[in-house]
Amino acid sequence: RKKMNIAPDVFVTLLLSGGNGVGPMLEILKALEKASFPLVAIAVCGHNNGLFLEIERFRKQASIQIINMAFVDNVDELMSCADVYIGKAGGISSSEGLAKELPCIFVNPIPGQERANADHLTGVGACLEIRDVSQILGIVSALRSSDDKMAVLKKNIKETRRPGAASEIADIAEKL
Repeated sequence: RKKMNIAPDVFVTLLLSGGNGVGPMLEILKALEKASFPLVAIAVCGHNNGLFLEIERFRKQASIQIINMAFVDNVDELMSCADVYIGKAGGISSSEGLAKELPCIFVNPIPGQERANADHLTGVGACLEIRDVSQILGIVSALRSSDDKMAVLKKNIKETRRPGAASEIADIAEKL
């Protein structure tokens, strides 16, 4: 947070939209703007220049601090700054969130792999899901105001994640 000039006592949301910058990121930011507590939103737009420009216009008049970014290669650092991740339920983002023990809120997972990831991770209580952007502020507010809710999510993340999975897979492949 120091590197990003973010105060240590503010709630930070990280919005990721994948490399192609998909999803309702601007709508989520507009919903988060109604927060009644100090909030910083880090928005990563990927390669979607149109989305980046839309958010940049909104950022200039927004009542919350928005850090607007295009494609980045430091998602791990951004996740270290964040209290919660909001966005896609893709394999990489989900895995990175679990590795960082970062509670995730998935937004409208697409059928297939994202749907399966969301179903599994919400099923074990490690992540949350919304189907409508109007739900986001209530969930973020509840997480911010409840250490117990955050602790349960982080406990479930610890029980679910598999930090040694790559080594386990390599061992199995070697034996085969």
